[in-house]
Amino acid sequence: MLAWMQFAPHWPFAKTWAYGAVFRGWAALGLMVFLMLWLLNVHFFDIENTNYGSDWAWPLTWRDWPLFNGVDGLTGAIFALLIFLLRDQTLLLTRTMRRYGFWALSLLGFAWLNAMLARSLAVFAGLPLGDASFWMQATTQTTYSIAWSILGLGLIVLAARLGQRRLWLAAATLLGGVVLKLFFVDLSGSDTVARIISFIGVGVLLLLAGYVAPMPAKSGQASQASQATQAPL
Repeated sequence: MLAWMQFAPHWPFAKTWAYGAVFRGWAALGLMVFLMLWLLNVHFFDIENTNYGSDWAWPLTWRDWPLFNGVDGLTGAIFALLIFLLRDQTLLLTRTMRRYGFWALSLLGFAWLNAMLARSLAVFAGLPLGDASFWMQATTQTTYSIAWSILGLGLIVLAARLGQRRLWLAAATLLGGVVLKLFFVDLSGSDTVARIISFIGVGVLLLLAGYVAPMPAKSGQASQASQATQAPL
């Protein structure tokens, strides 16, 4: 529909009327909101629906290993479409809309990761997804802690390389949540010594991540630093 609106020769989409870009922008915004709400429902509110995790060997397999099912394949296509729309400069979307759109996609991607982990545990580990005991299983909590730690560390390194301060802070917040989860949930049944050792181990890991990938400077401070280094002696 967006492609048809771009090349439609009649009013109100024609370029001579100067309304085509406006209508395409509103249509794209409505489409993105609808797709984001669908992703939120499937991978967050309906995360315990075991039907989404069934038949993991379709439509693509590698030898005997299933790669993704139809829901995850469709989700990946929707993410690609949303990224394309947010990067399309021909759509009359403000910078604020695009910035918040990418942040919303980041949160939806995190929800998608959690949903894939839950359904994978239900299919491969035989855990009772849909039952309250699923979230209290040690395997579930350990899997999420490891996945979130790897994601947080990867984002911190990426943010440091790209100089994205907000991304670095978001990744650090995620790692802080992992620490709290590890201390109050994963180790809630352990003794005090085990909690302290685990807490110190995670703290050392965070310090190492901060040393390898320190927090990027603010944009103004970075520009001043670059000007100072380029100034003649």
